[in-house]
Parts: sequence; structure tokens; C-alpha cells
Amino acid sequence: MGDTVFALDDQEELEDEAEAEVDKVLWELTAGKLGEAPAAVVDSLPPSAEREPAGASAVDDKEEDEEELMGRLEALRS
Repeated sequence: MGDTVFALDDQEELEDEAEAEVDKVLWELTAGKLGEAPAAVVDSLPPSAEREPAGASAVDDKEEDEEELMGRLEALRS
């Protein structure tokens, strides 16, 4: 059991080192501009009850396209 605890500590330490290295590389690639970027905004979306379900407008567009195509097909048949 003691080995498991040490393994978890090693894993966390490894993840911390990897994250620090990634941050260092990103800093170098962006010439420090990444550190100047504003923090991500997390509360700018409306509550989920007010939002349109994902893909709903795509379904409406598809239905409209199908209706238009059916109308054109009927016009060609007559």
C-alpha cells in the first residue's frame, strides 16, 4: 500500500513538471503574449433554459431545405 501512495505522488509530481514545461514552451512560442491574454470568461452565456438546444437550428434548416426540394420536385412533375 505504501508503494501505491508513492506512485501517486510521483504521478502528481510528473504531471506538475509536464504542465510547467508546457507553460514554458507556450511562453517561448508566443513571446510572452500568452501571459498577457485575459482570463477566459465563464459566465457570459445565458442560462441553459434560455439557450436553444444544440443543433436545433440545423434541424430547422434541414427541414426547410427538404420542403423547398419537395416543392421543386412537384413543380417538375407537373
